[in-house]
Amino acid sequence: MPRGGLARLSGVSLGAALLACALPIPGYWPLAWVGLAPLIVVVGAAATRREATLAGFLAGLAYHGVVLHWIYLTCRFARVPMPVSIIAWAALSAVLALNWAAAAALARWLSESAPRALRPWLWALCWTAVAVATERYTPRLAVDLLAYTQWPNLSLLQAGSWGGPHLIGFSVILVNAALAEAWLGAPKGF
Repeated sequence: MPRGGLARLSGVSLGAALLACALPIPGYWPLAWVGLAPLIVVVGAAATRREATLAGFLAGLAYHGVVLHWIYLTCRFARVPMPVSIIAWAALSAVLALNWAAAAALARWLSESAPRALRPWLWALCWTAVAVATERYTPRLAVDLLAYTQWPNLSLLQAGSWGGPHLIGFSVILVNAALAEAWLGAPKGF
């Protein structure tokens, strides 16, 4: 990992954990519009595709680890031993994090030679394509659809009647990717 890699991956994990706070409980929905920008910045600046995929996986692990904390609590309430409870929580978080890794890898690969103006659209397209492609093959716990982060925005939720929850997720990713691209294009002294 290059110099500063741990700090970048920590930022990615923190951004994803903040994104988890956009869900109805605790309900800080504006965080969804910026929570994925650190991931997109790190993936865009990663030295290799492998590093970009790792960043996506760690972000997904952080997001699902925060969101699925109830798995551990439920297991402990059912008197499942602590190591088994931790393994259940971590395993489910890791399985769902694979989608994030796939989206990051695909977006990195497609945007390597794409013009800057096209990159946010590619990110939104890749994220939505991975979500649609894997929705039948991964556990559906309703926490991995970004549409749930916009629960109080009734006008935006109405757009879901036209394109489903993936259209709302596409919008959230598009804004995050546009912010990330603006950050990457900002002058270094900024």
